[in-house]
This record gives sequence, structure tokens and C-alpha cells, in this order.
Amino acid sequence: MVLLDEPLALGSVVEVELAAVIEATQESEGETTRNDRLVGVVPEAHGSLRTRPLQPSAKILDGIRKFFVAYNRMQGRKFLPLARKGPEGARALLAQGMARWRGRHRASRERPRPTRTARSTSRASR
Repeated sequence: MVLLDEPLALGSVVEVELAAVIEATQESEGETTRNDRLVGVVPEAHGSLRTRPLQPSAKILDGIRKFFVAYNRMQGRKFLPLARKGPEGARALLAQGMARWRGRHRASRERPRPTRTARSTSRASR
């Protein structure tokens, strides 16, 4: 989720700094999965000067947590927040996810690919 002062056009690409993470699990149809939520903010830019973005307050993060709980309840799921961490926790979680993704993709590149058997398409073989 990206926090902004003003709306952006659909498809906009913006630089985001991680501000927080809400670690949580989600239960649906008897199955529990991890479903953490990263919260980012867009750095303020004034010409060539760049200032640090304001960090979301505890009140804002609590509102985001309540939103996800209510939204999942309406969808028939249970969203259970476990912890709330700041920028360092968000960056660590992102790094773990990236490492896990790289490991999966590295393993898929190392697996031997099935060979295709050539089928004859000539009229003589029919």
C-alpha cells in the first residue's frame, strides 16, 4: 500500500520508500497463510531538493490494520495482524521475499527441461 497526499493517474510509476510492515496471517476456507502488508510513502521532491517523507503515524497504521481486517471479513476471510514494524522491518521482510523468489527461480532454471519428441508431419508417414 502506498500512502500519498494526492491521487495519481492509473498506471503511474513512482519512487516509494518503505515506511512500515503489518505482519499478519489470513484464514480462508480452513487454510491459514502468511499475508504481510508493506506500507510505502512517496518521498517529497521540490525541484532538485529531496526531503525525507513523513512516516505514517501509529493512528494511520492502526486505520490501515482495521481496513484489512474489515475488508477480509467482508470477503469471508479472517485477517489476523501479528506485529507492526517500521522501515527496517519492512526492508528485512522485502529482502527475505526477494531471496526466496530468487531461490525458487534459480532452482527452476537448474531443473532439466523435458525434451519434446519430434513428430513426423510428412505425407509418407501417414
